[in-house]
Amino acid sequence: MYEDFGNDLPLGEEHLRVVRKKYRLLVESISLKDGLLDDMMSEGCITWQQKLAISEMRSSEFDKNGKLLDILMKRSVAHFNTFIKCLKRNRQHHVKDLLEINIGKSQHLLKSHFFVANEVMYITSCQTQISPFCFYKRFCIKVIIQFSYRYQ
Repeated sequence: MYEDFGNDLPLGEEHLRVVRKKYRLLVESISLKDGLLDDMMSEGCITWQQKLAISEMRSSEFDKNGKLLDILMKRSVAHFNTFIKCLKRNRQHHVKDLLEINIGKSQHLLKSHFFVANEVMYITSCQTQISPFCFYKRFCIKVIIQFSYRYQ
């Protein structure tokens, strides 16, 4: 899904925003009864201790789902991608679709921004007396600021 960005990165603000915005709906929609936690653990998405902490909770399914989402929000992009794959395998497409709607679009736009950024950086640094490193640093800050305002 987002392998080009480095799967070991923590979840970005866009991922977290989608989860926070749809948190209640996600908590109500996820089903842990069909082996989702086992699948996630076998794929390395959650640890054995995290699975145990969720499955041994003496509270409602909603609370368990909330705990799962809280854990996932602190994990990496790779873990989030694995969670989506596990949802798909467990026939929870409705939940998978809730999480993918906005994330895919913004990640694709971010990727194209960086391809353009590299080209502009090279051309502009050749035309000015600014060192490529200084220009790149300034340019990246501008792109990140513009991107964050555009997709809030």
